[in-house]
Amino acid sequence: MATTKRERQKANRQLRLQEMAKQARSGKRKRRFIWIGVLVAAVVALAGISVLLSDDDKKPVTVSELVSGIERRQRGLDAQQEEVQARATKWFAEHSD
Repeated sequence: MATTKRERQKANRQLRLQEMAKQARSGKRKRRFIWIGVLVAAVVALAGISVLLSDDDKKPVTVSELVSGIERRQRGLDAQQEEVQARATKWFAEHSD
């Protein structure tokens, strides 16, 4: 049977452990908010620098220029695909015997 002094010690120890856990959670939360604040500030700073350094004399891209660029890229991809297919066909022809 535990004495009242021992019961008080156990209760006080439990309270101390609970308080330490509460402080640890609070510290974690505080560090998380600080990191989030730093990241937001960095993103805002980078966006501001980007706006300040951007060239305001750029002309807007027209739809026809955009389409011609896409078509040019597609022709390049088609040529690459044909080359790969030709090499694969040649390899299979050489190794099928």
